[in-house]
Formats: sequence, structure tokens, C-alpha cells
Amino acid sequence: MAADVSLPSSPTMQQTVADDSTIPSIDSSRGPSFSPSIHEAFARTDFTALEYLGKFLKEIQSLHPNCVALPLKTRPDGNCLLHAASVSIWGDESRSITLRSQVASELKQNEVWYTQNLEKAHPGCGRAEFAEALLKAETDRSFLSNIHMIALACVLRRPVVFLASQPEMANLGVGYHGCAGMFLPVRWLEEEEAGQPGCAPRLLGGCRPVVLAWGSAVHDHYVAITMVQPTEAALSRLVGFPVPTPIQVEHGLGHVDPFCPPFIPQLWADCLCRSCTAEYTGCWDMPYSATTQSTVPSSNAAHGVEVAVDSLTLLRHSCSDPVAYSDAIATLQRVVANLLKQPVSEENRVKYRTLNLENQKLHSLLGQRVGGFDVLRAIGFCDSQQQPKLILEPKNEDSNLVATVAAVLTSCQH
Repeated sequence: MAADVSLPSSPTMQQTVADDSTIPSIDSSRGPSFSPSIHEAFARTDFTALEYLGKFLKEIQSLHPNCVALPLKTRPDGNCLLHAASVSIWGDESRSITLRSQVASELKQNEVWYTQNLEKAHPGCGRAEFAEALLKAETDRSFLSNIHMIALACVLRRPVVFLASQPEMANLGVGYHGCAGMFLPVRWLEEEEAGQPGCAPRLLGGCRPVVLAWGSAVHDHYVAITMVQPTEAALSRLVGFPVPTPIQVEHGLGHVDPFCPPFIPQLWADCLCRSCTAEYTGCWDMPYSATTQSTVPSSNAAHGVEVAVDSLTLLRHSCSDPVAYSDAIATLQRVVANLLKQPVSEENRVKYRTLNLENQKLHSLLGQRVGGFDVLRAIGFCDSQQQPKLILEPKNEDSNLVATVAAVLTSCQH
């Protein structure tokens, strides 16, 4: 599987790619993947997408206790599909333009294959659809769609799992004609199977999917989905990722999905089913490990009511049940109430404004929840450089901000 997937840039691209951004081989075992720290995830979370995808992301969380699946922001500039894929693997958008060039080259070099399959979907329209898809792929900032998902999967030599909200996937369907789906690198797999029959399940089982999603019900923006683990051991053992099942439609009945069963062996799709077998080793069962050069704001610089509200949204999303969320809110309320006590002795002032991050109870209620401590950072607490503590210095304390957040916390209990 050690093939170089770098392809030359298309001459019609409106932007050039620096030599050092050439995509390396990524189809070796599992390949590089990106997982942000808790603070980085907070800074990069797309909260509109979080609300839109909430139920489905909760389902993922139910399969991965103590882990949280979060959508990460991407620039809405027409290249968001490539941005999301680049973020999903490398942690930043630096490979987006190269990916667009590679998708265009994948389509151009395999025109016959794509045209024939598009004909299966819309007889008589395959050539026109292919020409439109290639033009969009070659045009910077041109919005890409499902046909490009297939090409992207072939470029990356791995599945592209594309999500929408649970109700929309139920109502609008999944697959090539649906609002979401599981896009396998079908052309590449067929090519590999021609030389080594039966190898596709092994190839799929040895690579990690790129997981993307719509950012809202408007369906005009793609975001990347990543997993965050509040503790090091959280990703030590994970079970399967809940992949939407492709629509299977018989010839002549309704829409035909050209890149989903029955036109590809069902066994290929079974490699990414909802319940993994003992033989299946792909999906989300291993921790992310790659380091990236992405730059994010320091968590200590994130203050204000809006930051606190966003942190509470993350906290609610990361809590496994309403009781855990209620307990976390109650803990935050006690911390904030202590800050508002008047009068207060100097001893208690220091006590109330110093939180030990190694305190087991505090860790279980807030520390192991994404967003828990960020609520406190939003009102001025900063991480100590010398000790595992959060400290609220007098220069960072704003009584009006604390009072406002106290009111927000009260509303969270209703």
C-alpha cells in the first residue's frame, strides 16, 4: 500500500502550490491523522455544526465513552471540502489546493470510468455531468459535490465518510444520491482487485476514514469531524464508527447509486459497518498521533461571555447524560458563587481563586469533560506555569463578567 499519491498540479488552477506542500504517501497502515488537544478543539470548534449534528455526534460518543466527536471550522471560500479533508488528516488547510489539483487529475486520468458510472445514475447525461465535475475540480473556489467525494477517496486511498444530521439522513437518504454517505475509493479498489482478487476488505481495514460533515441544514459548507479525548487513556480501546449505510437500489427501481451497492461488492461496504468484527481493525479504533503546525489562540487569552457560552455548549455535548451535565453545572456554580462572596477574607479570596487540577473530584466533574475548565478560563482563570492549577489573578477578575456567567449557569439548570 506504499504508493505515492502526489499528482501534478492542474495548469488551470488559479493558485500555485509550494514545493514543500506536496502530499506525502498516506495510504500506509492507518496513515497520518490529526487530533487536537482539548484547548485547540475548543478554539476550532464550529458551534453551528455542533448544534446541527448534535444527535449523531452523541451516538458516536455513546460508542466511544470518554471521547467526544467535534466538528472543526473550515474557511467558507468554495474550497471547504478540500479544507475539511486537509484538516481531518493533517490538522490544517495547507494541503487544500494540492488536494483540488489531485482530485482534478484523478477525474481527468480516469474519464472513461467516471463517465460510465455517471451514466448508470443518469442515462444520457454521463458525459455532461463528468465535464461539469471536471471543470469544477479544476476551478479554484468552485464548490464540490458527491462525485468529487469519490475522486477524493481514490486520491487518499481511504473511505470518505460524509455525515448530515440524523433526521436529514433518515428523510433524504444516504449514498451517492442522498444528503450524506460512505464514499469508498471504488476505482482504486477495482484496480487493486484486478491484480489481487479479494484484497479490498484488507485494504479498507488498514486505513482510517476521513470523516466530514455538512456544517448546517443549508448544505453549503463542509467541516471536518475529529475525536477529542480528555484523558490519555480514553482512546485506548474504541469500537466501530457509526457509518451511514449506502442505499441499495435494484436496477430500474428509483434512483441508482453508481458508486454504492449493488454496483460495488457489498463486502467492501461491510468493512465500515456499525459493529466491527474481531477481524476488522480500521475505523476509529486507534488513537490519533500526528503532530501539526497549526496555530490556535492560547486558551488563556479566551475570555468573555460568548466564550463561556461556547464552553458550556461543548460541556453539554461532552457529558454522557443529563445527570453528568447537571453535576458539572452545579460545580461551576459553586466556584462562581465563591467569587461573588462579599465580604471575603484574604485567605478565602486566595482559596476561592486557586483550583487544583489534580483534585480527583474536580477532575471527574469538569476536567474529563471537554469545555469544563474552559468556562472558568472564560471568566479569567489562567493555567499556572509552575503547578497544575487554575488561578484567577486580581488583574484578570471582572466582577460583572462573573455575575453574568453566574446568571447563564443558573439558566442552564432549567
